[in-house]
Amino acid sequence: MLDRLTTALASELADKRIRVNTVEPKAAVLSEGADAVVGDMLTSSQIESMEAMVESILFLAHCKPEHTGRNEISLDVIDQQNLTVMDLEGHAPHLGGKSS
Repeated sequence: MLDRLTTALASELADKRIRVNTVEPKAAVLSEGADAVVGDMLTSSQIESMEAMVESILFLAHCKPEHTGRNEISLDVIDQQNLTVMDLEGHAPHLGGKSS
């Protein structure tokens, strides 16, 4: 349902140059809470960093207005746009890249 709402809203707001997109993780985003609960049960291939998720969201918040109505996957956005995953402060590349 969220995908339909996204495309409908994007269509309604396109003439105002307002972007409406969604993003979902490709793997488990290992927040501090998730790490405490399932951290030892996941392999590195099952995890993406919080920094990677944030980087894809930042791109979608600042992309061209024509990039709208899309339901994106976080790591795919990073690969397609050739983004460098930065630390959460935005000062330096995240040492783990796309994974934790």
